[in-house]
Order: sequence, then C-alpha cells, then structure tokens
Amino acid sequence: MTVLLTHSFVGLVPPLIDGIPITLHYQTDSFKKLCEWFSTEDRSHLINIHMILPITNMQIALNQLLLSALGTNNKSEAIDIIRRWIWIFKQSSLKNFRIVGFSTDGDPRHMRAMRLVTVFFATLPNIKSNSYTNAFHLKIPKEWNWYFLSDSHLFLWFQDAANVCKKLRNRLLSRTINTLSYMVLSFC
Repeated sequence: MTVLLTHSFVGLVPPLIDGIPITLHYQTDSFKKLCEWFSTEDRSHLINIHMILPITNMQIALNQLLLSALGTNNKSEAIDIIRRWIWIFKQSSLKNFRIVGFSTDGDPRHMRAMRLVTVFFATLPNIKSNSYTNAFHLKIPKEWNWYFLSDSHLFLWFQDAANVCKKLRNRLLSRTINTLSYMVLSFC
C-alpha cells in the first residue's frame, strides 16, 4: 500500500476554475497558516458527491463507485455545474467510459443547469452541449407537437424522486417558507 502525503487539508471551499475545484489548494506545513485559513476562508458545510453506477448487460448487480467529492458552501452558479458535468463527461470519454446521465435531488442550481443544458426555453451562448459528435440523437415523431426539447443531448438528466418528494413535503409543512415561490424559483 502506497501512502501519499500531500499536507493538504479539507473542510474549506476550494476555488473553482471553469466549475472545476483546484485540487490540493489548501496545502501547507505551517500550523499557523492552517489556523489562518480556518479563520478567514469559507468553510464547506455541504458536500457534492459524484457517483458512478456501471451499466452492463451481465446479470450481476454492480456497486456504485465514488468518482469525486467536493466540499462546498452551495454558492456555485448553474454555469459552474454545467462546466463540471461537461468536464467529467470529457475526462471519462478519454478513459473510454460513456457517461449516460447525471442525477440530482432538486437543488435549484442543478435544476437550472439541467434546464439550460437541455435548451428548454433557454440557451447558453458559449456552451452547445447538443453539438458534440457523441451526443444522443433522438428521432422525435412529427406529431409530438408537445415535445419541446431538442433532438440531441450530450447526456441525460434524472431527478432523485424520493429525495425530491421529501424536499417538497418538508417545504409544504414548513411554517417559515413560502412554498409556492420556492417551487417557482426552483424551475427558473
């Protein structure tokens, strides 16, 4: 077993470059510097986890694998999430893995990112995720006049239904949150 000593610390929010966290940003051998960081830098109170569930035609159940974990203060923008998804997609493609889709629990930033990438009544001027050569292409029947999405997508999106229902229930039962405005803002 190889042990890698990086003198790197977690628990602080790493800066993002194009949605990707800077790895090993908080490295030091100085206890004084560590104390300074914990008194001046943003602490991560949430974690954003990317898991992989392999899909295979074999009749065995495969375990999920941890791809990445990112401490966050939940102040990232939808564009950061989109760039991170595309970066993960590109990096996995280089290793001959095909990301089929991403799933989330209904966080408003993730919902907005999903809406923007699907070009659902909005477009991104600098990111055209449906123009990749390895995008999914759908044959939409002409009589489907109710179908508003484009016919090609880089990856698919799923909502974690159990978690979304739990969030909605908590919002509906909350005495302090205006549920209707929350639901409207989730989709904007």
